[in-house]
Amino acid sequence: MMKQPTNRSTIPHLMIALQNAGFEIIKTENLYTFDGEAGYSMGQGE
Repeated sequence: MMKQPTNRSTIPHLMIALQNAGFEIIKTENLYTFDGEAGYSMGQGE
């Protein structure tokens, strides 16, 4: 499955919506690709 990148400007809006819904955000991570290759480790089985 090809994942589409998220526009970085939408992240703060999503975080505010989550906080307004009662969720507490304790950590965020940016997942980058470099020349089409993931710059992060995939989950087990992915």
